[in-house]
Amino acid sequence: MRTPLNPPGVNPPRGNYVQAVVAQAPALVFVSGQVAMDEHNNIVGRGDIEAQARQVFHNLQVVLEAAGSSLRDIVMWTIYDTNVGEHMETLNRVGREVFGGTGFPASTKVGVTRLSHPDYLVEIDAVAVVRNPPPRGVDGDDGARD
Repeated sequence: MRTPLNPPGVNPPRGNYVQAVVAQAPALVFVSGQVAMDEHNNIVGRGDIEAQARQVFHNLQVVLEAAGSSLRDIVMWTIYDTNVGEHMETLNRVGREVFGGTGFPASTKVGVTRLSHPDYLVEIDAVAVVRNPPPRGVDGDDGARD
């Protein structure tokens, strides 16, 4: 269960977020920061914040679905943005499209001077409720590389 909260006594949200989310779940998934890289290690949308945002949301969706969750189950995310002022309108618009205009998570937006690659414009990590956990042993890749 996921219940968004915007209680009286604090400022109303001015974007795609809520003040808090109360989540009751047997499990949570913590998703590492996702960037505009496709499944073939190609950077998507060099210099194009909309294309990068769409790829980041796509990556989040794929990871969350593999964990038995979805974008709608995100309870908290952090957005790392290399140009908050210039990108805010586009990121908010794409976020509204992805979330259907409602059901936003609690959120923190951080302005950064650079991400892990100079062509990345935005990175988003997330915490989500797991509704349908995958069976144990499904792709046990721990990310370690020889």
